[in-house]
Amino acid sequence: MSQDGSGLEQMPITDFQIGTVIRRSFLVLFKNFGPFILMSLVFMLPSQFQLFLATPELGAEPGDAGPADALVPLAAFGVHFLSTSLLSATLVYGTIIQLRGGHASAMESVVKGLGLLVPVIAVSLLAGLITLAGTLLLVIPGILAFTVLWVAVPAAVVERTGIMASLRRSVELTDGYRWRVLGVIAVIILISAVIEIVLVGPLVAIMTLESEGVPIGSTIILLVIQAFFAALSAVTIAVSYHDLRIAKEGVGTDQIAAVFD
Repeated sequence: MSQDGSGLEQMPITDFQIGTVIRRSFLVLFKNFGPFILMSLVFMLPSQFQLFLATPELGAEPGDAGPADALVPLAAFGVHFLSTSLLSATLVYGTIIQLRGGHASAMESVVKGLGLLVPVIAVSLLAGLITLAGTLLLVIPGILAFTVLWVAVPAAVVERTGIMASLRRSVELTDGYRWRVLGVIAVIILISAVIEIVLVGPLVAIMTLESEGVPIGSTIILLVIQAFFAALSAVTIAVSYHDLRIAKEGVGTDQIAAVFD
């Protein structure tokens, strides 16, 4: 049994519950809204340069694309992958410290994240390839792989177990809780879809109604929304890892976070 001393939940955590994970994830994010969203924006911005190149306000001329422009989406994907990997490592650290009742500064979190960037990239890449292979097969195996490997990155950050060991650790921790983990994933995706359809879609449509392309304002809105959900996803994964360890192993938050001392 573990008592969360951060003030997020004044109640013992003894099991992995979908509602509790979602609630605590939002509380962690909002308690650290400024630094977490700022870090997410900084990390996400380089991967979104393609959006800014497409805005008419920046002077992009249609029809000027050359052969090299075909590499732009590939480069954007590579930068996006590196950015989200660093964000994941950074926010896992910040989230675990917050759950312990402390507060990690943005600089401290970034330094910790940079120190673990290589293993996190390797784990993220391998997990992504496994999920992609499963999706290309029959979709369902891809969903299963995504669920089973949901907490591989936090395992790499907190336990520093190595690439393959981190994947196996995620398989071990999610065992017996995979329907609930899938429920957490589904809720996050649903919240994202609702906000984008109900709020972002109409707002962007209004802003682009009298424009020939995507105005800079719409691009900024899209970037902020993407940064918010990237941060929420990273925090939710970290909270999931934390609660799974408590549910399966009975450890306390102090024990989980002790590796960062």
